[in-house]
Amino acid sequence: MSKALVRAMSRAYADRFGRMEECVVLGFERLAAADAADLRGRLAAQRARLFVLRNVLARRALEETGRGALGAALEGPSAIVSDAEAVAIVRAVCAWPGHKAGKVRIAGAALGRDVLSAAQAEALASLPDLPTMRSQVLATVLGPATAVLNLVEGTRRQALHLVIGQLRKQEEGSGAASAA
Repeated sequence: MSKALVRAMSRAYADRFGRMEECVVLGFERLAAADAADLRGRLAAQRARLFVLRNVLARRALEETGRGALGAALEGPSAIVSDAEAVAIVRAVCAWPGHKAGKVRIAGAALGRDVLSAAQAEALASLPDLPTMRSQVLATVLGPATAVLNLVEGTRRQALHLVIGQLRKQEEGSGAASAA
């Protein structure tokens, strides 16, 4: 490979890695073209893109972009999946039959500047999706607030009923005094 081509590929990798917020590194063995196309289709459904890498160039580009630790996940034939949430990518890969057959393995991931090991990345599949997680956090925050509001509303209602009761007693008392 010519030096100009190597420089161009390194620049392209560095540009891509510099723009990535989240990504997942895959290792693969004995992956037939039909299997690769099927996996790409499943990932595309999550709006993710799979790129096969030249490990030496990818490690260099990862170092340049401050994600050098992710380079350790690049062993043997490797690919990087990006342009979607890492949780969605990991779920799609884990659900793909080729993952269970050992054709593809999750080698690592990056969430922002944090690099995850293979085990940590696979654990992402057990997390709820982002909308579910947001609703759970919201329910956790709003639960106590709702209880306080209900308590205040109940107290307000009780006070209102006490005042109305007192007014009725006064009206009955003044009505009985004027009748006598």
